[in-house]
Amino acid sequence: MLCPHCHKSLPLDITDPRFCVWCGKPLSQICPYDEGTSDRRVSLCSDSNQSSITCTDGHLFKFCPKCKRLHTLEDITCRTEKCAHEPLLEFGVSFPTNYGLFDGTRAICWPYSLTQTLLLKQTQDIAAISHLVFRYGILIACTAKQLLTARWLDGKWKFNDPVSFNNSGPSVRSLIVNEGYAFVLSDTECIPIRLDNLKAYPAVTGRFFQQSSGGRQWAGLADDGTGQAVLHLNDCCTWQLKPIDLTVKANLVDTMLMGERILVATRDEHNPLLMVDPDSGEVKNWGAEEKDYRWNRLAMTRNRVLALGYNNDSRRNMLMRFTPAGDRDGFHWLPDHCVQDFVCGQKSVYLISEDGLHVVSWTQFSLQNEPMHLLGGQDPRPGMLLLYDSKGTERLLIRRTANKKHHLYLLNPDGGHQIPVTVTSHLPLVCLANGTLVVAAQDINGWSLRTFIFAEG
Repeated sequence: MLCPHCHKSLPLDITDPRFCVWCGKPLSQICPYDEGTSDRRVSLCSDSNQSSITCTDGHLFKFCPKCKRLHTLEDITCRTEKCAHEPLLEFGVSFPTNYGLFDGTRAICWPYSLTQTLLLKQTQDIAAISHLVFRYGILIACTAKQLLTARWLDGKWKFNDPVSFNNSGPSVRSLIVNEGYAFVLSDTECIPIRLDNLKAYPAVTGRFFQQSSGGRQWAGLADDGTGQAVLHLNDCCTWQLKPIDLTVKANLVDTMLMGERILVATRDEHNPLLMVDPDSGEVKNWGAEEKDYRWNRLAMTRNRVLALGYNNDSRRNMLMRFTPAGDRDGFHWLPDHCVQDFVCGQKSVYLISEDGLHVVSWTQFSLQNEPMHLLGGQDPRPGMLLLYDSKGTERLLIRRTANKKHHLYLLNPDGGHQIPVTVTSHLPLVCLANGTLVVAAQDINGWSLRTFIFAEG
C-alpha cells in the first residue's frame, strides 16, 4: 500500500498503522460518522491505493484532495483548518443518471488516457434491468421490484443481496443517485433507498413522470390529480417536502434542469420556459421573448444554458444559448431530421442527423464544415455520450442501427475514426463506472453485463 501523502510504499510490518514511517502524516483517522462517540479508526487509503469509499458499517465517505481527510456525505468543504474550506471529492467519477451528470451536458471526465484501445475485460450474467448508474464506487441497477448494487472486486462486479421495494406500478420510470440515496421513480411514487445500509425509506407519493436532483435537493415533476403540473422539492437532509404549483398542464411539460435555479421546459405557448426558485418557491417565465419554441433538451455549461428545440413558425430545429438572466446569447438553425439530443464538448457541441455528425463551434456558435459521415443507420432515441481526459482528448459514444441490431461505436470527432464497441439485439444500457465502460443488454441468452477498459492494444 502507498502512503496517500508522500506516495511511498509502506513496509508490510508497520508497528503503528496510524502514521507513515516516511513522512509522518496520518494513515488513518476516527470515522467521521463516529466523532465524539467512538474512537474507531478508518484507513485514509484502501489496499488499492485509492481513498477509502466506506467504513465497516457501510457509511459512505467524501475526501479532501489536499489532506486526504475523510468526511461524511453531508459535508461540502474540508474541516481541516489549513485546507481553507477545500471542496470535497467523491470516490470515482459520478454517473448518477442514465445519461450521466445532472447538468445535461452528457459529458464525463475520463480518469485515464483515451488514446489507448478499448478492450472487453469481462462479461457476466445479470437479471433483466431497466436502469444502470454509478456513484460512490457502486454500480447501481434496478428491476421493476428490486435495486441491485455491486462493487468491482477481483476483476468482476460483485453484487450484494438485492433490495426489494413496493413498487405499485408496472415498471420504474427513472433511477438517479444523490446524497447517498438511490431515488427509484415509478408512476405513483418515489422510493428513496439509502446506499450505506441498503434500506428503503418511506416513499413520496404522487403521479410522477420525471425526477432530477442537485445540491442537497431532490425534485419530482407530477400531475396533481387535476391535470396541472406540480413540482415536489425534497431536502435530502431534513426530508421536508415542498410542493410548488407550476401553473401549466402536466401533459405539456417536457423536461427540467436543476442548478441553483430549476428550469422547466414546456409546450405551453405562454410559459415555454419556467424558472423556479427552490428556496422561495417563486415561479416565473424565463427567456420571456422566446415564445414560439418548443424545448426538448436543456443543458448547463460554462455559465450558459443550452436549449435544443423546435420553432413553431418556421417548423425547424434550432440550438439556442442563454445567459443566466435568460437573454439570448447565440442561435443556430439545425438540419432536418436531427436527433433531439446533443453533447457538450470542451470547444464544441455535437449533434447527429440523417446526414451524420454535426459540430457547432462554441465560440462562433455556428456549424463547422460538412457533417461527418457515420457508419450504420440513425437511432432516433437519445443516448450519445462524450468522454474527455486531462489532455483534452475527446471521444463520442454513439448508438447506430444495422441489420436489426444495435451497434455501439467509439468515435474520434477530430479524425472521424469510428471504432465498434459491441453489438446487441435490444437497446443497450450504457454506464461509465470509474474507468470502465459497462454495457447491459438483452440477447437471445438473456441479460449480461459487458465491462470494457482502455488499455494498450
